[in-house]
Amino acid sequence: MKEGLALAFDENKLIFFEFKKKVVALIPDIIRKEFKDAQVINEHNSKEKVIYQVYLYENDIEFTIRIIASYFYDSITIIADEVNITIRAYQVLHKKLANDSLS
Repeated sequence: MKEGLALAFDENKLIFFEFKKKVVALIPDIIRKEFKDAQVINEHNSKEKVIYQVYLYENDIEFTIRIIASYFYDSITIIADEVNITIRAYQVLHKKLANDSLS
């Protein structure tokens, strides 16, 4: 199967499919550039998956983003408290993944 990006959307959850594994290490820096003062915590790291928990404040509101990179399913799942935050995280990751990892 050719590598590329596919997308599934369900409420506040977006899923990328078929990503290159080397980009997982870039996720914290990509998120920090988009969401100023975001705290990115590597919550779990194994052969099967990497989980990042992101805490951020915007307009005096606290948001949480969870990013799960599954090597088994070749997917990156983005879940956030607010759909707009989910979409922003998706857009910035999609732009970086599409430009850097899939060329």
